[in-house]
Amino acid sequence: MNGFDPEVQDFIMGMIMEVVNNYNIDGIQGDDRLPAMPSLAGYDNYTVGLYRAKYQVDPPKDIYDAQWVDFRANLLNLFMKRIFEEISSFNRANNMNISI
Repeated sequence: MNGFDPEVQDFIMGMIMEVVNNYNIDGIQGDDRLPAMPSLAGYDNYTVGLYRAKYQVDPPKDIYDAQWVDFRANLLNLFMKRIFEEISSFNRANNMNISI
């Protein structure tokens, strides 16, 4: 699963919210796995297309290129922000305090 892809993120978000909505949990621990991708990830058509649209060039072959690393990390940070915001919204609406 490509963690940069919105369809995959929607699927993961759906599973998280199913647990949040249906079970009495204290929190969700993602540690180094949520959201996360291997350093080799991102060379799929979808992510390459995003990079090309932003920088008008193909991603570098060097997986440790600073701009490439930051680009991919920012995509995952946006997803983590979404997870945080959706669970925070659930907490407010249901007078709960699920830790993220």
